Amino acid sequence: MTPYNLTVILTLVFSVYSVAADTLTVMVTDNSGQVLPDAIVYLQPKSEMKVLQTPAVEIEQKNRLFNPFISVIPVGTTATFPNHDGIGHHVYSFSEAKSFELPLSEEVLTREIIFDKPGVVTVGCNIHDWMVAYLYIVTTPYYTVTDNNGNAELPDITAGEYELHIWHPGAKDTETIKSLTIGQGNRLQEEFTLEIRPAYFWKPAAPPEIEQQEY
Repeated sequence: MTPYNLTVILTLVFSVYSVAADTLTVMVTDNSGQVLPDAIVYLQPKSEMKVLQTPAVEIEQKNRLFNPFISVIPVGTTATFPNHDGIGHHVYSFSEAKSFELPLSEEVLTREIIFDKPGVVTVGCNIHDWMVAYLYIVTTPYYTVTDNNGNAELPDITAGEYELHIWHPGAKDTETIKSLTIGQGNRLQEEFTLEIRPAYFWKPAAPPEIEQQEY
């Protein structure tokens, strides 16, 4: 076999393998039938799978809110919380998955925090009580967040046995889980409805009068 023929065969094998990977699309709605953005969707493999490291993420403090409001990152990822407001913020978390504190500061740059345990991390500001953000730390390469239409897509999934997890900070149930068998070359679709608590329990919103204050 010539080197050229071997190259062609390897290319074809790789192409077939790439096409054979599954894609999972998920739609999430709330109990009133409205689409649900900001729901975390991830596939947890039932067998061990390598989780790739990702670049550091940034959760900015701007207009007295955290942005983004919801993040999902693999375990071992670092995050920074830069302050773009020009006023003091005191960022902290008492969550079991990660407890940390960034003392009162008006500086733009802050130190990196390593999220080295899986789970939900709720982040707040000790000065502005309405400021809240959620980080979900996962041990899987397959994760995303629903868009403004309540849709999520997980491409290039390796065949195997998985648990599909759906999480949202406003959901009455802690987490929704469904077992899935992923084949090869399929496009799977799943739909979920979550019962959501009133927004004031979980969604950040600065009081209107706060814009007139100096802190």
